[in-house]
Amino acid sequence: VLVDQYNKKRLLLIALITMGMTLLIAFITVNKATPMLYIFTQMVVQLCGSLIRPAMQAYVASIFSKEQFLLIFTKSATFTISGGIVGAFIGGILVTKSLLFVLALIILVPIAISIWLLSTLPIVTRLEPQQKQNVIKEIISGFHYCFTNNYFLQLLVLMAIGQVIYHTM
Repeated sequence: VLVDQYNKKRLLLIALITMGMTLLIAFITVNKATPMLYIFTQMVVQLCGSLIRPAMQAYVASIFSKEQFLLIFTKSATFTISGGIVGAFIGGILVTKSLLFVLALIILVPIAISIWLLSTLPIVTRLEPQQKQNVIKEIISGFHYCFTNNYFLQLLVLMAIGQVIYHTM
């Protein structure tokens, strides 16, 4: 809903900067950390991640041609999943070795590079202005569509099973 109504590049930059700043604060205050800091950090990072993926997909779709989009999207999804698995593996090893500084660099440097690269890309403007609707009404409409469309419910269950399998590996 947010991705459809707002500038995708701006949303990406806001999400990446927020994620980076939250992680930086968590790394700086790790010696004084409380469970609430860990919970807050995890919530912010997950929220930003939930915004980054659809915003990036919509942004990529707007800057590449339809012929290029499928190839770019497929490679992007492959690298995202592979990077998540390899990153969890490397992060687990570094956490057990207590190399917090190295772990912080491995996480924060790619975020900083992403922010820099994204800032160099063009801002895509729509030719036709889109009518802004109430976000709450759109969310309710989306839930109504999800629960009344049998095919979509089956797809949702299949995706949920895939998420459970992926996150329990």
